[in-house]
Amino acid sequence: ENKNPGMTKWCHEKLLSIDPVVRCLSYEVLDNNLGFKSYVATMKLLPAKGDDDDDDDKFGCQIEWSFLADPVEGMTCDVLSSHLNLSLQGMAENMERALHSN
Repeated sequence: ENKNPGMTKWCHEKLLSIDPVVRCLSYEVLDNNLGFKSYVATMKLLPAKGDDDDDDDKFGCQIEWSFLADPVEGMTCDVLSSHLNLSLQGMAENMERALHSN
């Protein structure tokens, strides 16, 4: 639950590793106003499920996002996971929009 709905949310992140061959990157949150004390995440692009040379989904993919974080004060694990899932969905939608605008 956001106790300050008008508050601008921010995170200062550091890229830890990037591997373009396996399409994977890892990053760490260094500073933020969201309550994270320790947070490291890995994002990996994988072929879309059911992608078996079918022309309909030739360019599809799915994003696998995993994270390791200390508990965030005032959030259950389910609430934190839900918040991060919404963030990931927003990023995926932004990437898809950028792809289709070119």
